[in-house]
Amino acid sequence: KSIYNASSLVAIINGILGGIKGYKLLLERNILYCNILVGNIMLKKNKDNSFLINLNLAIKINRKKASGAPSKTGTKVFIAISTFYSKYYNFIYNLELFF
Repeated sequence: KSIYNASSLVAIINGILGGIKGYKLLLERNILYCNILVGNIMLKKNKDNSFLINLNLAIKINRKKASGAPSKTGTKVFIAISTFYSKYYNFIYNLELFF
């Protein structure tokens, strides 16, 4: 289930920590996860286990060219503000969205 439906504060905190761990794991594999939303952090029955879903906006860090989209993609309310002021996407912008 989504972290949005968590039954306790402990579950929410564990979900956020798991989301950050998953984000770090993707980053270590040169994938920038660009879709951090409360509905994309999922909780398993085991409270110490959570994961990210919806990698459709993820980008390869070392890509040679842009995707071809006419502008930045994503739900504007959930995009880090810094993203709109920078030509290049930085992983730090996403960490802002966990909080």
